[in-house]
Amino acid sequence: MLLLIILFLVIVFLLYLLFAKMHIEINSETEIYRIRFNKLLSISLKTVNASFKLEVKFLWWRKTIDTRRTNMNQKKYEETHIKYVREKKKIKLKANFKKTINIIKSFKINKCSILIDTGIMPLNGILYPWFYILSIRTKKNIMINFKGENVVILEIENSIARMLWAYIKS
Repeated sequence: MLLLIILFLVIVFLLYLLFAKMHIEINSETEIYRIRFNKLLSISLKTVNASFKLEVKFLWWRKTIDTRRTNMNQKKYEETHIKYVREKKKIKLKANFKKTINIIKSFKINKCSILIDTGIMPLNGILYPWFYILSIRTKKNIMINFKGENVVILEIENSIARMLWAYIKS
């Protein structure tokens, strides 16, 4: 009986992971760069004094990783230890264009506002009509501006089940 209960809980947890929504959030105004797996797991990237901090949240557990500090520790480790180089077998992956496009189409865009200025006036003039057409076709705010503003606000969601269905369907 205990084994059946444990098996049932494992199956329920796997189904939850399969259908739970994954959110990708990019907001350059508030400097939020985050991947969130429903309320279970969240990984955020924050910039502090020209270094990046990675914040991982899993349920009630939190961990902040300073990438600058870990890179320094890695360099010290590499300097003090001998490197052994081993040849790795190359694995060739076949890229199926249709399956990749279907997986990309399975993502749902909740918010999209992209304003870009390249800083080069002639390039902005060339890109403006293309971005205008892209904005009309996608019905999202994707524009070139001439004010020097670069703003990206993007929220995308998907689930593992939708990606698997898109992969199998194609």
